Amino acid sequence: MHNEYPPIYTMLARHSGFNSAFLMRGTEGCVTPSLRKRSEFVRYWEQSEDVVVEADPSKIGIEQENRLVPIAHALMPIIDREFGPDENNAEIAKLAAKEGLAAIEGKKVPPVMPCFTVHR
Repeated sequence: MHNEYPPIYTMLARHSGFNSAFLMRGTEGCVTPSLRKRSEFVRYWEQSEDVVVEADPSKIGIEQENRLVPIAHALMPIIDREFGPDENNAEIAKLAAKEGLAAIEGKKVPPVMPCFTVHR
């Protein structure tokens, strides 16, 4: 979200009757905060003012150079095709699940994001 939006969004949330709101800025097209740089979140709870909360991945030991996890070239989506699901979606999902389970088991794996870039 752009810097000017938080006060507008929290005003709309209050006006709509929400007792609380949490606004976050994520990676383009996702709601995942950046794993490369400091992020700011805006929240309010009941009658509080808007509060800016900072999250710095480096302060909790996350050092990430890539914006997204690279997908093996063999699994990359086919870009010259009709609109619709890609034939590799199931394999990409299996890869994400495998790395997610490894992370839960405490193994060091690159963070898996719920979106990816298409290389041409």
